[in-house]
Amino acid sequence: MDLLRFYGLKPTTLLDVNQSDEMRDVALSAWSDLSAVAPIFIIIMVAGGLGLAAYYYTAYNNQPGRHYTPKHWAIFYAINIIGVLILTWLVAWLAQKDYGINGLGDIRGRLVACNTLYAIGLYLIVSLIWCNTSLKTNAYRLLKIK
Repeated sequence: MDLLRFYGLKPTTLLDVNQSDEMRDVALSAWSDLSAVAPIFIIIMVAGGLGLAAYYYTAYNNQPGRHYTPKHWAIFYAINIIGVLILTWLVAWLAQKDYGINGLGDIRGRLVACNTLYAIGLYLIVSLIWCNTSLKTNAYRLLKIK
């Protein structure tokens, strides 16, 4: 199974009907480079979205000091966004050789954007669940539905 389909990406994005067989092989090689590291993108997204939210609601807010403010929630939210964006881009960039194919940067950009949006959604869902259930936390329940 090609995990890149999880991000709405298909190998046909790189393939052009008018391409020579050699260019088609190069495009498929570029695609397989990204497919090989697709599980790492999922790990980055889960670690960012789920891991940072769980850390914020548990260990971070159990430390001494006043951490239970909306500002601290927003800081962790921003760390999630920036961290997932940079790590996803870095892994995608390192995984691909310079094939000289037009559109490879676009695919990398779409992959980074999708992974970041998934991490944002996961962080918000975890926060929403944590704020509206009886899970123990000292954190500010920003997303509490009354």
